Amino acid sequence: RRQVVAVTAAVARLYGSTPADALRQLRRVLVCFTAVVAAHSRNHGRDGVGALAQMTVVEFEAAFDSYNAAQQWYHSLSPGFADVYGEMVFSRQLGTAAMPFSRHETRLDDFVEGVRRAHPLRAADYEDLLRGSQGPVILGGDLMRLLLFGLLTSLHLTEDGPESDAYLPSALVATSGSAAMLELLGIEDDIGYMRSFAREHALRARDVENSLCKMYVAFFEPERRIGGGLDPGS
Repeated sequence: RRQVVAVTAAVARLYGSTPADALRQLRRVLVCFTAVVAAHSRNHGRDGVGALAQMTVVEFEAAFDSYNAAQQWYHSLSPGFADVYGEMVFSRQLGTAAMPFSRHETRLDDFVEGVRRAHPLRAADYEDLLRGSQGPVILGGDLMRLLLFGLLTSLHLTEDGPESDAYLPSALVATSGSAAMLELLGIEDDIGYMRSFAREHALRARDVENSLCKMYVAFFEPERRIGGGLDPGS
């Protein structure tokens, strides 16, 4: 996805392209990724990708030092493209009685330390870290798990091989475009089908999932097509 590409490119431009470079800044990188993903969600359409491409090291470290700082950056963004995925509300998640701000930061710290200890991260390690930190980033759900794993892979923090290529969450919600597309085709085992298709065609399962989601939006949800704000490059 374009957001994964944008964050990976920013890390390489500002710090370097080795796994060690990414690990040193991983906490800020994850805060940044959370804000950028939320910015381009269907209900926001803010230009996080464009703003990120212009940032200096000093600006990056100040903007993504904490979720509170990232929220201020997020609210400063100009209008931008809206991706196909649904509503993701970044700012509303902060500081609620059920999940005070400090607990979000603690979960993030736990996840970052887990990635550093386990590097290179296997898919099974990733799932264990998700459970142990009870959700490392503010935005949750199956899609964010896929996006986050894609980012870690793009930053060369996951282990290469069939296990990584086959990674998908254990289940997809019924509202997922990929699951809905396969249901229309009469395929009930959505996860199994996507993994099998990816393996047979030397693809990554998450790319198959993403393509199916885009196909479903293009053909069956006209309000989310390009005319409705979807960016052609997303």
